[in-house]
Parts: sequence; C-alpha cells; structure tokens
Amino acid sequence: MAEPLQNETLKVPVTNAAAVCPPPIPEDEVAKVATTKFGNLQSMLSKQIDLHVSKSNSTSKSSAFDDSRWKELAVKDESAGFANIMERQWDVMTEKHLSQLQTAELKHIRNMKASLQQQIAALQDSLKAFQQAEMEILMTSSS
Repeated sequence: MAEPLQNETLKVPVTNAAAVCPPPIPEDEVAKVATTKFGNLQSMLSKQIDLHVSKSNSTSKSSAFDDSRWKELAVKDESAGFANIMERQWDVMTEKHLSQLQTAELKHIRNMKASLQQQIAALQDSLKAFQQAEMEILMTSSS
C-alpha cells in the first residue's frame, strides 16, 4: 500500500449548501415565544426579589440609628496615623478590645436578653391562645 505524499491533499465531496439550510421560522411565532419566555422570567425574578426582601426583613436585626449607643473614640496619639486609628476603631466594632472578663460578661448579658425574649414570645403566644379560647367560648355559648 502506497503512503500519501506530503504535498497531496485529500479530496472531500462538496455538498449543496442550499440543501443544508434549516427551514425559516415565522417571526410571529418567535415573537410569541419570546414574549412568553420574557413574562416567565419577569414573574420568576419578581417572586425571587419579593422572597429575598421578605426574608431579609424578617431576619434583619438592624434598626434605626440609636444616638444613645454612639461613642466618640478619643484619639490618644495624633502621631499614631490613620491606619492605627482605623484598626482600633475596627477592634471596638468587632469587640476585640474587650478583656476576657468583659467578653464573658457581655456574652452573659446577651444570653439573658435572648432568654427573656424567648420567654416574652412564649407568653405572647399563650396570651393569643387564651384570647382565642375566650372568643370561642363566648361565641359558642348558648343563651
């Protein structure tokens, strides 16, 4: 069997290009499908945005700015530089400036606060249940 020479080219049969083209799609059909897809996308996006907003509102712990919690940090050394001042302020914001005793006390206070909030929520649920039971008794009593 003879090997092909390097200068030889392989001949590929040429097909008719007109026979390969897909049939045209009607413009009105494309517009109708595009409108449907666009509407579905808008609907899905609006639902996701609403879900995200409601989720962030329910889990949001932020409230309006409280002036009573504002504390101006004194600049101890003017030559400390902006970076050192910002690092100290960051440590205050992230509570890294507290001693171990202060950290433990703050954790205890926050635990007590959370416990009281849970107790208040449980009592509010009980109050609602008693109010509902009271209304049911009053509405179902025979005169």
